[in-house]
Amino acid sequence: FDTRDFDTEYEQTIVSAYATGDLFELPAGGVALGLGVEFRKDEITSIPDAVAAEGLFWGFFSDKGARGSRDVSEFFVEAEIPILANLPLARELNLNLSARLPMTNTTATTPLSRSNSVGDLQIHCLSEAPGAQRSGLRT
Repeated sequence: FDTRDFDTEYEQTIVSAYATGDLFELPAGGVALGLGVEFRKDEITSIPDAVAAEGLFWGFFSDKGARGSRDVSEFFVEAEIPILANLPLARELNLNLSARLPMTNTTATTPLSRSNSVGDLQIHCLSEAPGAQRSGLRT
């Protein structure tokens, strides 16, 4: 039997920075904010052997390998807003909002770009009854 081999190198460089803190107080607690930025560079070089490059392995196609890079800059923000706190039927009710703005620059034989936006609402309620458990709703 023959083999179908690749020599693949992948390198990733990440630089990130963020800041967090409370902005101001509400009756239910402090409003927290987090801001950040992240820069990533992904590089790949995948070189096939002759069997893979020419499609000589039965049942497989010709694969010439891959060379490329991707630069991603992302900005993100997250806020935690307390709505209710220390009430008889609700120990805690918080609103968590987050967003991420990715900007991608791709140089590859096959483009590798993707964009995501995220919204998150978490509600935590806890009754004062003995043995009560915390529950969450995530949408």
